[in-house]
Amino acid sequence: RMSIVGDEDGPEGGAPHLRELLAERPPRRWMELTALAERLNLDPAKEVLDLLVVKRSNAMGDAAFQASMKASAKEWLAIIGKPDQSLKTNLDDVRPIAAAVLAELVKRNDGKKNTGDAIDAVRRLANPGPSKWYTAAKADKIKPAKSLEPLMKPLYDLATAVRVIPAFHADLKEWYERAADAVCELQKTYADFKAERGQLDFVDLEERFLELLRTRPAAVAGEIDYLAVDEFQDTNPIQLAIFKQLAMIAREVLWVGDRKQAIYGFRGTDAELVARVWESTKGERKPLQVNYRSQAGLVRAVGEFFAPVYGDEVRVGAADRNPPEDRAVERWVLDGSTKEERIASLVAGLRRMLVDDGGRKGDIAILVRSNARAAEVADALAAAGVDAVLPRGGLLSTREGGAVHAAIRLLVDRADGVAAAELLHLLETDPAEATPTWFATRRDERERDKKAVPFSDHPPLAAVSRIPAATLPPSASVRAIQSALYLPGRIAGWGSPERRAANLDAIANLALAYEEDCARSGRASTLAGLVAHLDELAEDEGDAIALPAGIDAVQVLTYHSAKGLEWPIVVCLDLEKTGDPRLFTPDPEGGDTAADDPLAG
Repeated sequence: RMSIVGDEDGPEGGAPHLRELLAERPPRRWMELTALAERLNLDPAKEVLDLLVVKRSNAMGDAAFQASMKASAKEWLAIIGKPDQSLKTNLDDVRPIAAAVLAELVKRNDGKKNTGDAIDAVRRLANPGPSKWYTAAKADKIKPAKSLEPLMKPLYDLATAVRVIPAFHADLKEWYERAADAVCELQKTYADFKAERGQLDFVDLEERFLELLRTRPAAVAGEIDYLAVDEFQDTNPIQLAIFKQLAMIAREVLWVGDRKQAIYGFRGTDAELVARVWESTKGERKPLQVNYRSQAGLVRAVGEFFAPVYGDEVRVGAADRNPPEDRAVERWVLDGSTKEERIASLVAGLRRMLVDDGGRKGDIAILVRSNARAAEVADALAAAGVDAVLPRGGLLSTREGGAVHAAIRLLVDRADGVAAAELLHLLETDPAEATPTWFATRRDERERDKKAVPFSDHPPLAAVSRIPAATLPPSASVRAIQSALYLPGRIAGWGSPERRAANLDAIANLALAYEEDCARSGRASTLAGLVAHLDELAEDEGDAIALPAGIDAVQVLTYHSAKGLEWPIVVCLDLEKTGDPRLFTPDPEGGDTAADDPLAG
């Protein structure tokens, strides 16, 4: 029986294991690769792991990968330029050159700040320690006082020559070769590691499925009538090969994608490759010409903004049910020379808008770049008498959130006594009790049997243990936990049941978001992975407590926590003050108008 390797750190599967295996490479060979990486200003572990993702997502054999790396090195060296064989300089020469320049700069130091900065920069080049081609190439950016620049000529000459120094070319060529060898060795070591443990990762499943489709298509031909691929632009080469094989089997095929929305290039996907396949594929193409989600003025404004970049294909219509508002997009330039003054200007504008338009505070969301900035804006709104709320971390610290979190941990490890005790404490302890009754029960169990499964006879824990977590996705397990523990009923006696019910939904949504992220990035979603994900969210205060439904207050959130689709008015706050104050209003008839910004002055 094979098990699936779950992972929170990368689409290659088992990233923590890969880093450990990489660290176990023969020391001498790893030191040689590390020394090369140091000279080229590279992180060797990151580069090798990233290259392994590329190799596996392209289903490349060792020989093909090594040939590709050699071709890449050749192409890169050709771009740099032909090496000048008359240059015998290497990195060992950087320190003495820099030391000589430093001595002259110190001798003629004119006390000016730029000269002092230049002396510090040259001193770093002259200091003992490994030199880098990158820092040598940047030496021409060191600028002392104008009158002292001639003293820099030896370093300036070195910086200009770096790209054609033969020793630099040799290092680059050797890096490509050694890195390719390291990737192939690591892949084999990782394959052996999984085989010994009866494990597969997500890419293994892709490779095996592709092999099945190529060698025995009849085995799945009768199972597929209709193939639909969403987010097609985020397809990597091995997935593309799978889709093409399936397309030859299915009776009907639908591919949906938009290369402008490609966001997973760092995970081995290639939007341009997908675009070329799309263009060459026979079949009917149906561009979506109507936006059913947003009001017409906003749709028109977005088309105007992005057409110069993406072309007229971004100019789409809006559904009749979404008529244009009077104004779709406004640009406010905030008065004030400090951050606090500009926030105050924003608050004044929002107050004026609420008064003039008779708006509802709950219809407004302000998106900012950080949690710290969100708190500053919320405080300024509150000081001005405008009710404001912002999500705050601590969902897993609530009674209901902590109970679900503990139950998940217990499903992952039935012998987790801490999780069991925490769950019982949250569910059954009366705050008035000095010592909860279950404490004595557990003590007696431990006295009878040191290896006893914690609290095995307690009804809530027995209910949790009956959840078939091995056959359920994590989000379904979370909902099953809530049902098994009868949390919807329990919270009625804990006070604030509406808020607690919203928190139960929030933690279920976190599990669902974790699953979706795993699916997008090609990772297996597991309960153990969910526990790690929740722990990380709690550490970063990303486990937001649910806000009361229907609250009439401005909501202040970070950009990454909301898409801005839930509110009629969304303020995207950037405190950088640039340009002239203008108000942009898409005209319902198709033209644009510009007027003085009401906040100017």
